[in-house]
Amino acid sequence: MLTKLRMYITSDDFEITRHISSVLHGVIMSVIDTDYASILHNSNLNPFSTSLVKNGDEWCWTVATVGQEAYDKIFKVLADKSFSSFVLTSKENAVVNIVKKETFEIPVENLLKATFNDEPSSVLKISFDTPAAFKSRNDYVIVPDLHLVFQSLMKKATAATSDDSFFDEETLDALVQNSKIISYNLRTVKFSLEGRRITGFTGYISIYIKGPSLLKNFAKTLFRFGEYLGVGIKASIGMGALSIKEDEK
Repeated sequence: MLTKLRMYITSDDFEITRHISSVLHGVIMSVIDTDYASILHNSNLNPFSTSLVKNGDEWCWTVATVGQEAYDKIFKVLADKSFSSFVLTSKENAVVNIVKKETFEIPVENLLKATFNDEPSSVLKISFDTPAAFKSRNDYVIVPDLHLVFQSLMKKATAATSDDSFFDEETLDALVQNSKIISYNLRTVKFSLEGRRITGFTGYISIYIKGPSLLKNFAKTLFRFGEYLGVGIKASIGMGALSIKEDEK
């Protein structure tokens, strides 16, 4: 199961900014089951992602999950009516109110069928809605290197579905060799994390994909998973949120 919960938040005690995204991750850890929170803390690939984005005058905090366990232990807890506000101790006990919630659910099988039944798209326009970055050879990469993008998405999809067929080096090589960025509008942005700043990038890229229809649809499927699990590092803390804005046949 893939789920997405959008929570629109306000506060009379302080000004909400995107820099509290990692603090909101702490809120999740404080309200879910303690044992499960400990498991997530020690996991390399978390079954959820978060993002904090301003839509017009509204701040939207989104939490997406993959899998039944995350659905039961994260999504249900946060979607429950009783979770209507919370306190941020790091902001002098500021109260944050949840004024509206929107929920979306789709079985993994339905996402796969819908994407693979689509007419193949040669161009995918991908928006990076929160700062994205990658780790390679013990260093940060702050540009959308397609090898790192596809590799990250494949690993996340594999972990989400427990299906090893989502990742193999041959398919990764085929994706990279048959894809190229044909336009972009990107900028570097700092992401706040526990008193330090990580540099990432936001904006959009358009990717041209050649080759067989199966490869094109597989690429789109990976980005569909990315809309729930993010891409790159620190997705559970608020980095790497992405969306497919449009595609061209």
